[in-house]
Amino acid sequence: MLQTNISVVPIRAEASDKAEMVSQLLYGETYEVLESQEKWVKIKVAFDDYIGWIDKKQSSCPYSSDDTSFVVSKYALVQVGAQQHLLSIGAILPSQYELIDGISKVSSQKQEIIPTAKLYLETPYLWGGKSVFGIDCSGFAQQVFKLAGIKLPRDAYQQAEIGEKVAFGEHQPNDLAFFTSSGRITHVGIVIDKDHIIHASGKVRIDHLNEKGIIQEESKELTHHLSHFNRIK
Repeated sequence: MLQTNISVVPIRAEASDKAEMVSQLLYGETYEVLESQEKWVKIKVAFDDYIGWIDKKQSSCPYSSDDTSFVVSKYALVQVGAQQHLLSIGAILPSQYELIDGISKVSSQKQEIIPTAKLYLETPYLWGGKSVFGIDCSGFAQQVFKLAGIKLPRDAYQQAEIGEKVAFGEHQPNDLAFFTSSGRITHVGIVIDKDHIIHASGKVRIDHLNEKGIIQEESKELTHHLSHFNRIK
């Protein structure tokens, strides 16, 4: 098992810099090497079994710690050994580190879902992203729930199979809301209250929610068509 020791590592669909970025590894995340080529390694992420390719130059050090201290502020500037790293919320730190920036925060305790989700507000949308530097809708849901001690799979269609389905009107804060396009689950967000959702669309934002779907705050247009809600326990 290996452990990531740089801030963010792109995971690509194929062994090429031109290939689609399908996910990321954050600092401290662990993975198994499935295959090795001259410039690329095929990996399986330990947390969610996600499989993809990373640049061999970004392959990391052997896993050495069971510590699970997460960055729980929006970002943290830390020193590990002789190196400084600017880390996103959700990064995992080794047992020996020094917090440098005064607003940085690290915790091994479970975080509350809605306050954690709001830390990502204004984060730009990035397909395959999982960090505060760029994130997609399912990466956003996965990371927020991970910090609350709840394991979700990586993609929205997979997350839609987890938990108990809830009808509109019975939805509550912390429920996941799923949305469809051409009959497929293509989007996910987190319910804040009966009428609002936080989700990654262009950026992490809060919009209105009704029985049809998401109504964008500024344009008042329906942007995503509601499929269902899931309650994750």
